[in-house]
Amino acid sequence: MDTCEYGTLTDESDGQTYKTVKIGEQSRTGEILRSTSGWTWNGKDTYSFSALPAGQRLSDGEFNNVRTASFFWSSTEYSGSNVYMMYLHYISREASLFDSGHKDYGYSVRCVMD
Repeated sequence: MDTCEYGTLTDESDGQTYKTVKIGEQSRTGEILRSTSGWTWNGKDTYSFSALPAGQRLSDGEFNNVRTASFFWSSTEYSGSNVYMMYLHYISREASLFDSGHKDYGYSVRCVMD
């Protein structure tokens, strides 16, 4: 198994510094974090992260993207109503980081020891 490269990222909008981890090639991060079953197009689960396509819960209590995508909370706030979140989709090999994670939505949680 390849090792992860740790580093830092400075958010130019607020000057805060966050820990980051690079997992293999960025263009394939989603594929290597997805589990080997449960997806339309399964991943490789190279690091035993085993991301499942749990979808998300919307603010009205409805669920969407179940079986096609995973959304993960970040502990980093973007604004008063949004946080950064990671998005994995069955069609894409990439993992995307968005600043539009609504605090009143429900995403998956993954605890990572420091």
